Amino acid sequence: MQVRLHDYMARLSTDMKHRAFHARAVDQAGGFHVALQPNVMKPQILSKLVRLSARISVVNQKQTEIMRHHVANGTTNEHPGVKCIANDPTLNDKEKEQLTSMYIEAVSEQPMSQILGEKHAMYLSMRWALDGIGVGFAPLAIYHETLAEAERGEWINWLSPKFPALNKELLEQGIRPMPTSEESATPQARFHPLLKADLDVQKFVQSNTKLSDFWVRPFDETDVLEADFNPFLEDAYLTNAPVKAIASCLFDLDQLKVTSNIAIDDLQVDGLKVGNVSLERRLNKEMSNVFTRQLDAALDKLTERTTSNKVVLEFLTSLPGLAVSKAELNNKLHISAVVSAAIPGLNRVQVPAGVRIKATKHRLSSESERVKKYEKTSRKRVSIKQADGSKKIEAGLMSLAFYNPRYQSTLGMSYQNYVRQWELDFATEQRKAMPTVDNIDKALNELSGRIDFDHQQYQYWVSRGGVQRALDIYYSHVESRIKRRRTLDVKRVRYYSGAGQVINECLGAGIAVDKSYFPTLREKICRTQLFAELGFFRFQSYSLAQIDAEPMVKSMEEYRSFKASYILELRKLRNKDRARIREERVLLQSGQYSSTVAKYAEELSSKRLSTLKLALGAVIEEVKYHLGVDVINPESQSVVRARQAGQTALQLMSGASSVKQLLTELVPNDIYMYLKKSEQLSEIVESGAAHLQDVVDAICDARRELNSVFSQHQALRADKSHWIHQVRWHGLLLGEGEAYQKYVNPVLEMLQKDVMEPNCTLLNESLQLRRAMAIQGEQLSLFA
Repeated sequence: MQVRLHDYMARLSTDMKHRAFHARAVDQAGGFHVALQPNVMKPQILSKLVRLSARISVVNQKQTEIMRHHVANGTTNEHPGVKCIANDPTLNDKEKEQLTSMYIEAVSEQPMSQILGEKHAMYLSMRWALDGIGVGFAPLAIYHETLAEAERGEWINWLSPKFPALNKELLEQGIRPMPTSEESATPQARFHPLLKADLDVQKFVQSNTKLSDFWVRPFDETDVLEADFNPFLEDAYLTNAPVKAIASCLFDLDQLKVTSNIAIDDLQVDGLKVGNVSLERRLNKEMSNVFTRQLDAALDKLTERTTSNKVVLEFLTSLPGLAVSKAELNNKLHISAVVSAAIPGLNRVQVPAGVRIKATKHRLSSESERVKKYEKTSRKRVSIKQADGSKKIEAGLMSLAFYNPRYQSTLGMSYQNYVRQWELDFATEQRKAMPTVDNIDKALNELSGRIDFDHQQYQYWVSRGGVQRALDIYYSHVESRIKRRRTLDVKRVRYYSGAGQVINECLGAGIAVDKSYFPTLREKICRTQLFAELGFFRFQSYSLAQIDAEPMVKSMEEYRSFKASYILELRKLRNKDRARIREERVLLQSGQYSSTVAKYAEELSSKRLSTLKLALGAVIEEVKYHLGVDVINPESQSVVRARQAGQTALQLMSGASSVKQLLTELVPNDIYMYLKKSEQLSEIVESGAAHLQDVVDAICDARRELNSVFSQHQALRADKSHWIHQVRWHGLLLGEGEAYQKYVNPVLEMLQKDVMEPNCTLLNESLQLRRAMAIQGEQLSLFA
């Protein structure tokens, strides 16, 4: 049967009538056109292949059971396979004996071939759901249908029909097994637009829109629960600042526990060292907790093993990411690991800030890279010999290699300069909660690949009726479409039913997603759900003629023409960018760039001040919430998270150790050195001092606003008719002085110690530097 399946798949792979025009790739540099490419099999064919694979697996299982029965009864000589070897005239007695022994041992030990099992069918069900193929849990349903047929004894009948036929059997019947060159010729992809035809290309491209920005989470059966009490949903911030550190400790092999404090070294937030003592202390504690959880998870696995010192050492050494070495003390290990976390709502972004002194290399710097990119996307051309002996060049299949739209010129990529500043973004999205695992989690739970199922959780899901629920999803959808078939636009019964229910069940079945793969997986889910809503998966069963009859579908030639006009609009943006870079480089080379730098510094100062005020506002909003002032939403989670991100931003922005470090957030480092050498730095120092004064004024305003908030709280206490007294608000249950000490005073102390004092120190240093530059000159004051 395996050979028959092999020949069948070889014929399918070259016969284009079995290919589906599948919607998956999107050309974002071509106005968000969806490519309908014939590079996968039609769902009907895929289902047939799954069924054949399941049958082969079941037949091999049955053959193993039969062989074990013969071995147990001592009747192996009656087995058909053994008889076949015994009757083979090409073998001598010794060869027959050896081959028989090998055959009995191999077949009785385990099935010869296991192409498809239940877990494989479960995984395949999720992959189909993610790619928009078939009904939810179709592979799982096919597998269990095959098992049911085998239990009824029908598996014997699968051995007698010659299906699928072998290639040599088709030849014997006078049938060409492989398709002709015309039938195997791959057609060009077709394209379907997502956006309106009258799109303002330049404005749209500069908005940096992604495909997932068009996505709206579809409702499913889990939405009967309110979002606040729904375990399937989570509110996730769109931006996160990564935190990394090296955690280390001493570990006692005899007691199997940590015997020292956990040391945190090289703590960084988005690659930047933390300069604030309070923030460093708080983050050290968080990273210690992360390390402790990882180590505890590893030690929990040891309870299931032999806990000799040698086994423990080998086990810990085998875990990825853990560095284990023997300490000088007896039976002590030194364990260290790189631990990571994230601060939600905070991000360190690159902000354009003029031009560079020297060009930087990028992906299009070398000629070979540009040629390689062209060759990857160019249309292949072939030389065809004509009947008269002449040769004709014909264009072949167009290769599709999509890329993100780029409105920056190559000159701009080489010379555009940036500074990095902190940015707050409290925007969240509601999405399905999906567990992610890192390399240590995968090693502990024996997981592999980007997506896998936790084996213990999967067995628990099966014992709780998970398989039956999955099958009910499949059959209820098929039954519903059969009943409504006359009223449906797409008549196919086994039409794609969406990813929602499949993902919900897979979450219960113990799905584990690699943490590094999760962003890609989330984009795939958004893409598939968006395409399902737009009805793009109906094209899977269409023929080429039916595809071309669709009014919105464009041929390759039509699309190339459209994209050419679209790219011309991008070229206009690149031309503007190129002209600006050239103009600024001329000013830089002529020594007249200081005024342009001052203009950028002023814009960046304004942006940095806006971020600081936003952070102050987030801190004040939490105080107002606790004191009951202007409360709209009684839920505290979003307010507390925003305060945490805001406070962290304030402490990071106030952690500059010198005037230079502050100024490099307003001007790029190479420009700072250029202005310093050319004695043109005084204007930037003046701008930095003015910015620091604005920061100090903003902090003073925030402190005054906190006092005003507490005054409003006092008035609220006196107004007993206010609704907030009826709900017994937590801030009003405390005494007035106690509420001030708990909610207002800690914020005032944090603002004074972590924000005001560092900025006042920098302001004084900036003013002293400015005075010294005015008296002694720039060079003497800077190098004093």
